[in-house]
Amino acid sequence: MPPPAPLEIPPDVTLHALSGSPGLPAALQQALAASCAGGAGALPLADALAGPEPRLAATLIALDARLRIGAATVSLEDCLTVDGRIVPRPGETVGAVVVPAHHGISCYHEEPNLALGLAAVGSLTGPGDLARVTDLRAVWWGVAPTPLIAHQLAGALQGRRPTPLLIGLAAQTARGEVQPAGAGAELDAARLDAVERLCRDTLGALFGAAPAEGG
Repeated sequence: MPPPAPLEIPPDVTLHALSGSPGLPAALQQALAASCAGGAGALPLADALAGPEPRLAATLIALDARLRIGAATVSLEDCLTVDGRIVPRPGETVGAVVVPAHHGISCYHEEPNLALGLAAVGSLTGPGDLARVTDLRAVWWGVAPTPLIAHQLAGALQGRRPTPLLIGLAAQTARGEVQPAGAGAELDAARLDAVERLCRDTLGALFGAAPAEGG
């Protein structure tokens, strides 16, 4: 059986129309729902990525999406501006936003009152309660001028069972990881508390709560 084909999204599709498309990863569906609820549903995807919708940029980066430009594809990270917008270089035209076919699971959560969110894509390998995290790609928005890939957070879970205790420790790791990224200033306590809360919620939804070791 051939591998599943990637999802190719026209850059001029509106967020509202895209949100009704079948087969979208869960994280993208959730981020689109938040954008549409915030009044951005009429924006074309390319315009949303070029400015006002950082949640979509973070979610698509977590999904390892790429821009199709001519015959080539370019990672979204390579098209990031210093203020977090995703735009092609002068003279280039985006033909599609290409989202790979993922075999993992994805999830998105945000704190809308704090303009802060986390998108994550991951997978587990192994039977039942013995399953280990074999892949995790998590991306924050709202903690820095550009989406922040949470490498330390992913490393805290890699190869381990996602127990409630481990997820709690990972949330503390996330708090420390985002702290230096706060746009030249430390994040305040409310935003750091939200980072921990979002981390727990997102990882809990992504992997479920495996029993504690020995439980």
